[in-house]
Amino acid sequence: MNSKAVSCVHAIAAAGILMFSSYAATTAFGEDASGVPDSALKGKKVAYVACSDLNRWCREFRHQIVPALEAKGVIVTDLQDPYDPVLQAQHLDQAVAQKPDLIALLATNARSVVPGLRRAQAAGIPVINLVGPTVPESEPYFKASIENNHRQLGEFAATNLVEGLKKEGRTTANIFVVTGAQVQPEVAVRMDGFKSVLDKYPEYKVVDIQDGNWDQGKTAEIARTLFAKYADKGGIQGAFGMADHMAAGIIEAAQQAGIPVGVDKNGLVVVASNCFKIGTVNVGNGLQYGSATQAADPTAAFALPLLEKALAGQEIPKRSLMIEGRITKDTLDKYLEYCSAA
Repeated sequence: MNSKAVSCVHAIAAAGILMFSSYAATTAFGEDASGVPDSALKGKKVAYVACSDLNRWCREFRHQIVPALEAKGVIVTDLQDPYDPVLQAQHLDQAVAQKPDLIALLATNARSVVPGLRRAQAAGIPVINLVGPTVPESEPYFKASIENNHRQLGEFAATNLVEGLKKEGRTTANIFVVTGAQVQPEVAVRMDGFKSVLDKYPEYKVVDIQDGNWDQGKTAEIARTLFAKYADKGGIQGAFGMADHMAAGIIEAAQQAGIPVGVDKNGLVVVASNCFKIGTVNVGNGLQYGSATQAADPTAAFALPLLEKALAGQEIPKRSLMIEGRITKDTLDKYLEYCSAA
């Protein structure tokens, strides 16, 4: 681990938490970063239970995790669900029945998986939670949790939104939010962070919150409905689409409705809270004010060495939490490669 990365690592031993800068993660965790020899992983069995390739973030994250494990001789059973809690619960039961050495779980619904987690624990199979936070019902059944900092992501979205509205000189604003799948606890945590900042600015009012299920097309449809709904109620001046591709759906809907978009046009201020290439393009051209750094590749780079250590029987922190960054046009150059997934 290089000196830049070391300066960003904070091990909180008493709480069993590892906090790590997401920006440094790309340099800190490269090939063989875990220090685990391939011989300790070859022949080990992992069940990877997560959302499907139909979602671009899930697809990119999987394509970083699964092939990397397989390249070291790990036998991976890849069980995908398109944000279907019932199907994922079935997949988790299937994984337990196969008796792998480790289950890596990115939960679609953190509560729906609890019965399967109980069965995994009874069978002596360690389970590692990925990306989102646990809930009280599920936490006792995980060996460890490797998470993005969703509260920070929400805080940065609100900060960007307020900053954009202030630059336009707006003393009041109506805002809507299109979230990811609300069955996931990270959505609630992200919204808590968002509200904690926006509550300081009562002149800016959230008038509607809808579940976009991390889907760009559904988000665009929701946005079109909300633009029409509030057209004679003061209009909409700000919008938070939880992911960059969702923000792109909002931008598309606004343009189709003839609504100006971007601070440069004194138009709709659109923000997101995880990053893709489409977001960096829209931030660069002024259509999207900002985003934040939950990106699939560096999140995978952060998680993979910890998964390898756990698979090799080494101890890892009970909770590993990434430190995120705020993206605006001013910081965009720093994150272009970081957010390069399509």
